[in-house]
Amino acid sequence: MAIEFNYAKLGARIRKKRRELGLSQEMLAEKASLTKAHISHIENSYSKPSVQTLFQIAHALDITANELLYDYADVSMDEFCAVISELCADCSPRERDMILSVVKTMTASFPLLDHE
Repeated sequence: MAIEFNYAKLGARIRKKRRELGLSQEMLAEKASLTKAHISHIENSYSKPSVQTLFQIAHALDITANELLYDYADVSMDEFCAVISELCADCSPRERDMILSVVKTMTASFPLLDHE
């Protein structure tokens, strides 16, 4: 099952993180060794950034490229299940059991966490 990439959401995640850090597009561009116009085009989904550009932006924002590429908070249950299924496709039954055990342990601890 292929998941279509949403460049508008990518741009929105970059913009949100940039603003959280109090950076202008020009400041982010300088930190990422890119032009202000390129940052603007990416944030507004007028251009599709290369992998190298994504890494430069992620580094400048002090986050992982994965955080830029995928917004796990915005995922439907079907998408979530598809991603988990894809990640576990090559796992052995024993590895899947281990993953399931970890997930059960994590979800059991959620009520103990402070939620915002």
